[in-house]
Amino acid sequence: MPGAKARMKKRNLYSWIVALHPPKFRKRFGDEMLCIFDEANDGGSMALFKDGVASVMRQWLLRSGAWKVMAAVAGAVAQMALFGSAWSGMVPRAIVRVPAAAERGAGQGLALLLVAGITTAILMSGVAVATWNGTSLMRRQGRAAHRRRL
Repeated sequence: MPGAKARMKKRNLYSWIVALHPPKFRKRFGDEMLCIFDEANDGGSMALFKDGVASVMRQWLLRSGAWKVMAAVAGAVAQMALFGSAWSGMVPRAIVRVPAAAERGAGQGLALLLVAGITTAILMSGVAVATWNGTSLMRRQGRAAHRRRL
């Protein structure tokens, strides 16, 4: 019965992948996904594993709104990379005009870079808190609406 044992291990792993999906998605499609896995032969199970992992990422990142936070972080990193390299002289001066006052001393450039970094961190924190508050508010409103229906 080693084949049955291996099949059961694969099913347990796949059910774990299904459990990683958001609750609404899992409630709607979870049983169907497990049924399809049970009907698939051993050769098709690897494709279902790949599809399940891709689905988890798609559901959490794209459908949940987490992509907004990721886009904000990517924008902040790009901003810091561009302006940080501009102050260190890695970007040609023809592209980024460095003010004459900043050219006098490296201390002023570092101070400006520090202020830009702190400002970016504060803005990113604000975006993260606003996103978190918005999603938790929607969850609370959803529960209250559900209680009113009962």
